[in-house]
Amino acid sequence: KSKLKGSQRIPFPENFYTRRHEIRRPAGPTIWRPADDVLRDLEQPSHRYYSALSYLRRNPDGAAVELGVGAPEVAGVMSRYAAHYTIVDVADRRDGYPFGPNVGFIKGDLNDAFPLIDCAFDCTIAMMVIERLFDPFHAFSQFPTIPPPGGKPIMNLPDLHPVPRQLQFGP
Repeated sequence: KSKLKGSQRIPFPENFYTRRHEIRRPAGPTIWRPADDVLRDLEQPSHRYYSALSYLRRNPDGAAVELGVGAPEVAGVMSRYAAHYTIVDVADRRDGYPFGPNVGFIKGDLNDAFPLIDCAFDCTIAMMVIERLFDPFHAFSQFPTIPPPGGKPIMNLPDLHPVPRQLQFGP
């Protein structure tokens, strides 16, 4: 497998993000935060998912895709407000969370071509993931292809300090 860096292809024998998730996986049974507590947090205007939750509540018949999932509890609550909710991540972070039947998972590396059908999702959610990618500019180029005209891309980029370092390594 390789990752694109400028015009060079650099081989990687193992995916860092997948391995990191495997190492950090808890040994025992997971205790999930109650959904009502998670929802109460998401409803706060200062929460990074607030805009996405508000959009899904106004458009409950839509299809949403979340790129790079952190906490399964958050995705579980968000998915209650979409007809279809798809998770795309390099590692399967569902960890046994009891998602509803409207939730799908696609294993995909966002550094490569996104494994999505163009214009298939009304809402694209990317919270604190794009800036952590090896090539965030590739992700930005893929973003416009996901929603149809009038669709809603919602992203949060709170941690931009990796981007200048990535620029330094470019051609």
